Amino acid sequence: MENKEKGRKCSGCRYYKTFYTKGASGFYREKSGYCEQKQKAVGAKECCGFYKYRMKKERTITMEGLESVMLKLEELELVFSHRDR
Repeated sequence: MENKEKGRKCSGCRYYKTFYTKGASGFYREKSGYCEQKQKAVGAKECCGFYKYRMKKERTITMEGLESVMLKLEELELVFSHRDR
């Protein structure tokens, strides 16, 4: 009940998995999905007491990625400092 008052929809819950249908040129998102807690199909705009925020995805940083960013920053520095002329 309290989630309905706050307006937390199932589509933003970590337990909600969206249904997709396959089309001729891609996949299309449906307005319903599967709730892992209720173990049944639910609408994306429904609310319930099992709501939990989605976990933030961690990003990994590699040395190769840092090196490419450093190269791009050096190139931008040359462009904006007008030293390339």
